[in-house]
Parts: sequence; structure tokens; C-alpha cells
Amino acid sequence: MSKRTINGRFEVSLPFREDPNILGESNVNALKRLRYLKRTFQKDPQLQIQYISFMEYQIYQAWLHVCIARYQGHELSSAQRTQS
Repeated sequence: MSKRTINGRFEVSLPFREDPNILGESNVNALKRLRYLKRTFQKDPQLQIQYISFMEYQIYQAWLHVCIARYQGHELSSAQRTQS
């Protein structure tokens, strides 16, 4: 189902057939992927530069929005995430 927001954009709901809460906790998998990505960037710094450039472009186009991540009571700013 989709609807138009007050600013004229379309908002589309995720196509879940079942309750999305059954997905459970995805933090463990997300952290594994983050660690893998960090190791990949350590091996290939040029890839990290390309990745950051791509993500900055996505934010500039307003296709992505920067948010503050919270994990186990710790706040990670965008600057901390890119340096980690």
C-alpha cells in the first residue's frame, strides 16, 4: 500500500505477509556484516574511499538520511562510524 505524504513524496509500506516482528533481533547479523566490511576496507582502502563517496552521494540526493545508531547503550555518531 502506498500513500502521498504532505510534502508530496510517496511512502510505500514494506510487503510483509506476516508480522515483521517475527524477524527477531537482527543486531547480531548486522554487527557481523559491519565487522566484515571494516576488514574489507582495511585490505582495500580504495574501496573504502569509493564506498564513502557513494554513501555521501546517496545522502546528498536525499535518498538516505544520517541517523544516530544506538547499540548496547552506546551512541555512535556518523563520524565515529566512518573512523571505526
